[in-house]
Amino acid sequence: MHVPSGQILKEIRAKRENSQSLKNAVVAFSRDGERIAVGWTNGFRIAIYRTVDGELENEWPAENTASLEFNEDDSLLVQGIHFPSHGHALALHDPVAGKVKWNVEKMNARPGNVGFIPGTEFVFSANEHTTRVRSIEDGTVVETLPYLPYVISRDGSFFLMVEVNGTVAGIDVGEGKKFFEIGIQGGWGRHLPRVAFFPGDDYFVAVETGETGRQTIEYRDSTTGFIRCSIPGGLGNCEDICVHPISREVFVCNVRSSKVWPGFIKPTWRFPSYSSNKGGFWRSDHIVISSEAEGKIGIRNLLTGEVELPKALRPFSQSHFSVSADSTIGLVAAGNQLWGYVILNNRNELTETARFDRTDRGEINKVKLEPNGQMYAGCLRFSPSVEVVDVSTGKTAARLKAKGQMRANDIGWIEQGQEIVGAITTNRKQLEDGVDQKIVVWDVETRKVTKEIYHPTSINTLSVSPDTKRFAEAGFDRKIRIRDSATLEILQEFRAHDNEIQELAWHPTKPILASASDDLTIRIWDLETEACLK
Repeated sequence: MHVPSGQILKEIRAKRENSQSLKNAVVAFSRDGERIAVGWTNGFRIAIYRTVDGELENEWPAENTASLEFNEDDSLLVQGIHFPSHGHALALHDPVAGKVKWNVEKMNARPGNVGFIPGTEFVFSANEHTTRVRSIEDGTVVETLPYLPYVISRDGSFFLMVEVNGTVAGIDVGEGKKFFEIGIQGGWGRHLPRVAFFPGDDYFVAVETGETGRQTIEYRDSTTGFIRCSIPGGLGNCEDICVHPISREVFVCNVRSSKVWPGFIKPTWRFPSYSSNKGGFWRSDHIVISSEAEGKIGIRNLLTGEVELPKALRPFSQSHFSVSADSTIGLVAAGNQLWGYVILNNRNELTETARFDRTDRGEINKVKLEPNGQMYAGCLRFSPSVEVVDVSTGKTAARLKAKGQMRANDIGWIEQGQEIVGAITTNRKQLEDGVDQKIVVWDVETRKVTKEIYHPTSINTLSVSPDTKRFAEAGFDRKIRIRDSATLEILQEFRAHDNEIQELAWHPTKPILASASDDLTIRIWDLETEACLK
């Protein structure tokens, strides 16, 4: 299957002999990705197929398959076996010769997981109670551990243990000790949580299923078990999970459906704060003005992560940032009402040209600088009106509010700065419960609403094109809409993400739009073709 599109590239149909009914195929990829081993829970045989064309390469008789795994050089294949009426077994196969090397029968419990211990001559089999480490040569037990390894790191130094009660723990193989332990709800009944390592083993993914059946896909640190980020998943118990070794995408298999989710990418560097401070590009595709530690304003290189802290710029708290169309004037706005605004000039070198107190009150949600940098508009998180402020004096030039307006979610300057478009939430008509979502346009000079339309869902973000003739809007319904600034007519509309869209950014010179979503992806769109570039 092709991961980005879900298109089936090749179907492999197993041949049946004597009206055999093949049930529940168990599949394992070779480490080089060139072969697929297939076994069936009702036995008969193991088959090896080529992935390039689906042709059968080898097959031989085998018992009921519960699990399969290749070793590091694909020269061996370990099989967990389940007999419904008379116990369980473990077998080691030579996939090239197509024969069994050894078979261990009459195991006390069904092997819940089997595999090779990387860098060693041992194979393991785990059940609900213990893990047995066996010699590859003849299958004899060399060690018994009171743990259940679900997945082993690629260097064999540690593994993740999963227990029936939902406990997931990291175990150091050398010392046999836990270095973290967390609780993850696996699903209804005694369903085990599903976990898998990302390439490099620095992080792992876990699927947690709540009491309502709703899944949460969690990306966790392998050394501490702490959640780095999480996204809403599907419904029901997760039957299996795996991570693509190159793209790092996560494949989640549920009872009735399967889906591919974006993978967690290890960052090359991090900002020093986990706050929601905003930054902005500053006359370059890789230079940003950013909020740094202790409220300092920094100039950060996104390619290297290096930051310069100009001494002329005083510390600032909880900042938001906006720039003029030519990137020569910048606005830094404090997020809380105890601080004000700073105007930055970048014509020669970055300097602070003005700092003044805020005339509004409350926590800032968004600020947008007028294209020529003479005024800015700001909307507050818990205030209904939009403040328009003169940059040269710091005084309020206008307060904009539509009828019934409860709050403005985002704003933008259109028609060369003569008008402001806003995505707002309003009260419904008298005697009706709930709220309405609208897009409104104000004339800045007259302060009156000139256009308004109802919107079917809430809008989180707006972004205006460089010529101010169009704007993009997105939010809860996961779609991006491009509208005409003069008429509010929809010019383009397409599904962009698998979760709410939180931010949009229009390229300053090209018909390219960037979108960021709660599905953990940032996507780059060519608006001429509506194709996702990256």
